[in-house]
Amino acid sequence: NKYIAVNCGAIPEGTIDSELFGHEKGAFTGATEARKGYFEEADGGTIFLDEVAELPHSTQVRLLRVLQTGEFIRVGSSKIQKTNVRVVAATNVNLQLAIREGRFREDLYYRLNTVPIYVPALRERKEDIYTLFRKFASDVAIQYRMPPISLDAEARTMLENYYWRGNIRQLKNVAEQISAIEESRVITPAILRRYLPEDGNQSSVPVPVAAASQNASNGDFERELIYKMMFDMRAEMADIKHLLQEVLAGRATAEQTDRVAGLLQAAHVIPAPAQPVQQPAVGYAESEEVADPPREVTKEEALREAIIKALRRHNGRRKEAAKDLFISERTLYRKIKELGINRCGGGRRAVPLRGVQGELFALRCLHSGQCADREHRLFPEQRHAGGSLAQLDADAGAAGPLHQSDPSGAGARERRPRLRGGDHQLRRLADLRAER
Repeated sequence: NKYIAVNCGAIPEGTIDSELFGHEKGAFTGATEARKGYFEEADGGTIFLDEVAELPHSTQVRLLRVLQTGEFIRVGSSKIQKTNVRVVAATNVNLQLAIREGRFREDLYYRLNTVPIYVPALRERKEDIYTLFRKFASDVAIQYRMPPISLDAEARTMLENYYWRGNIRQLKNVAEQISAIEESRVITPAILRRYLPEDGNQSSVPVPVAAASQNASNGDFERELIYKMMFDMRAEMADIKHLLQEVLAGRATAEQTDRVAGLLQAAHVIPAPAQPVQQPAVGYAESEEVADPPREVTKEEALREAIIKALRRHNGRRKEAAKDLFISERTLYRKIKELGINRCGGGRRAVPLRGVQGELFALRCLHSGQCADREHRLFPEQRHAGGSLAQLDADAGAAGPLHQSDPSGAGARERRPRLRGGDHQLRRLADLRAER
């Protein structure tokens, strides 16, 4: 007869129906062909459902019908099929509690509970602990061809009085660890204690109170202390909230008002009253220079300053300035437009050229009164006395005097002819400086 063991807790919820009852071709994505389920494969045999309490509710309904009528339907099919199997189910969950919490169907419980078999925990059958330990130690010795380990009387008592949260699996693991690691084949309580976690001593092992207090974990103490501080802070916050509500509502007493004021003053919300300062009787007090706090620079101002410096550094060439700023030339054009850097003196260049043209440009911007460049505002005395930019050009371009001289004594004014090109720019700069 066939025997199939199924771990219900290890199968995903979306595929457990297909695993147990099978599916037809095309029933879902990836179902390229029809497949038999475990109940169909185990027809005439036994199927063992381990961790049956982990089944989803929809699968519990299907399982109930199989147990009651022996009928099931594949996923994606409409044909009813029959099976004759013996179902053995196991779980470590308290099913009565799971029924009360709504995690397990009550009718399915009574259908499965035909011949109940209760297997007590290992700690409840101490007479089996030493026998099982010897069996596991002997298996390891045969497998690895080594002498089996044995326990002395005190170690055997400790082994039998241990709590064994992991039941037989934990006992087998301890036997294998000791057999593989320890060189001595006779195990004493000191050796055995290294392989038993301390949290298993809380039930049946007699532990003195003094020893228990000495073995208390520092982490548990710190956790309890933190919890206590949190609860105390919560109570204090509730008290302060109540006091504030009373003060705001005008129902607080004078004592409560003083207490709230003291709390606010301690929290630096209300400044403390200034204490009188005694002046020295003799001598002068040292004066201190009080500087205004630095103004916080915005992101836009910092970016504008960096772009202007890069443009000045590369003599107004935007391609080199963009490389210096590690941005693309297109981004630099956009930032210049957004930050208004190209708006200077009625739409003129923000970063002038160096040399004579740069000085002329600065003087023209100062004359317009609209320049936003700080360096152009360093010499306000260079601002033209009046007139427009066209008048400034006309005055500078005309044959104006560079200086006055009277070598003949007749008071004649020396004039020079009007120049063009680079000489013309030098002439204009010289005339503007002469006016200053």
